[in-house]
Amino acid sequence: MNAAIALVGRLVDLAAGLLTVRSTRSVAIGASDGDRCLRLATEVFDLRFGFERHQLPRTIDIPSHQEPSELALLPEMERTVALIPHAFSGTTSVEVPLDVKVQSRLLVPDVFSNPDHLKFAVRGALATMLAYVAYQAIDSPGLSTAVIICTFTALSTVGASRQSQLLRLVGAIVGGFGFGMGAQVLVLPYLDSIVGFTVLFALVTAISAWLATATPRLSYLGVQVAMVFYLVTLQEFAMQTSLAVTRDRVVGILLGLACMWLVFDRLWVRGALQEMQDAFSRNLRMLAELFEQSRKDRREEAAQRVLQLRDRINAGFTAVKNQSDAVLLEFGPSRRRKLIIRDDFKRWQPTLGALLHVQIAYLQFVSETGFPELPPKIAEAQAAFEKDMFIVVNAMSDDVAGNIASAAPDVQESAVALRQEIQEHSARSGLPIPPPLAGIITLTKNLASIVSPLHADIHTTFANPQRAAMHHPYKWQSNNRLRHAG
Repeated sequence: MNAAIALVGRLVDLAAGLLTVRSTRSVAIGASDGDRCLRLATEVFDLRFGFERHQLPRTIDIPSHQEPSELALLPEMERTVALIPHAFSGTTSVEVPLDVKVQSRLLVPDVFSNPDHLKFAVRGALATMLAYVAYQAIDSPGLSTAVIICTFTALSTVGASRQSQLLRLVGAIVGGFGFGMGAQVLVLPYLDSIVGFTVLFALVTAISAWLATATPRLSYLGVQVAMVFYLVTLQEFAMQTSLAVTRDRVVGILLGLACMWLVFDRLWVRGALQEMQDAFSRNLRMLAELFEQSRKDRREEAAQRVLQLRDRINAGFTAVKNQSDAVLLEFGPSRRRKLIIRDDFKRWQPTLGALLHVQIAYLQFVSETGFPELPPKIAEAQAAFEKDMFIVVNAMSDDVAGNIASAAPDVQESAVALRQEIQEHSARSGLPIPPPLAGIITLTKNLASIVSPLHADIHTTFANPQRAAMHHPYKWQSNNRLRHAG
């Protein structure tokens, strides 16, 4: 359902974009495009009809190649709608999930080997020390909130840090100057009981909570408004009669933001775009690793690894989405290039989510079914399909990372070869195809239908010299020299 929701969100964005294009310039809709729009509307209606009645949607064939259209976004809308039913692959076949407890870890696996963690710690400590030295040098201990600000706004990328700092600044102004000082000047002098203060406290908290439950881009603002207001009004068991305390705390917040800007935007700068690219590439490598687990003999160990990879990939999807939002807050001469690259990842991300869910369904189905006496030819064809999937997904990861990708096989041919082996085995035995093998045919077809167009899209994007140089300008020049040298 998560994958289906992400795809529906993508479909809404595409439909809104199509309406914008239609309103800004006149585009003549030909007869073929009109028929495709009507067919697409019918498919969306069928999906809605099935969901309203809690029925699984029927499978829609994903087009292997996109037909040209005068409506630029129409082919992508068709592919998105076709992916939605694939997100539910295996739902009726698998009722019991892999029940293995995953050991939780206090620290990330690469905590001592990844130099980025050390750089991040050094930058955070440096900004905090700078703020501490600054307010001690001017002998203003009331500005100590600067240290807290450096801790809360120390995020891993430039865009994310700027977003946090911007919301913190707005929160300081609204919560400190607006609600804090405003209440001290206009409201608190007229209150003489705890009841009145409680009403004021509840009102500001309700407004902050309303902001905190907004979109992810604004929710942090609600937390900051409440935090600054509480720092101003809840320091003592009495009304604060001096505005100097409020002034110092708000100025301390501004000092902390200035220190964070000086350090995090100048030392070991790591942009949100690079973080988004690396996270997307890691997700692809982990998706490729999932196919290696089905060939392991130790089922419990493989199941535990599958669940670990699933959780890490879902976390990776969240990281890509967050960094995609953070790219909007990175400015400069390269902003246009970053926004174009961001659109590429926004186009690929929903398909990757659908691939994960179908992949998990496939692994669960194979694990639960067992296949104790699978015919050798069918077992070889299945192993070949899983190997080809591993190679193709790894090739996509290499493309995204800016590396030279190896030649990738056609996974749809592998799925067809597996289906033919199963059909020939059934014909020789004179029996109908058993349900477990029929489920394998359906799931492998769905996987191939998702991966093949996605690989074609990613590979075509990075095969284009202009787009490849746009994504990885330095790596593209180096790879070009290697190709010519080879």
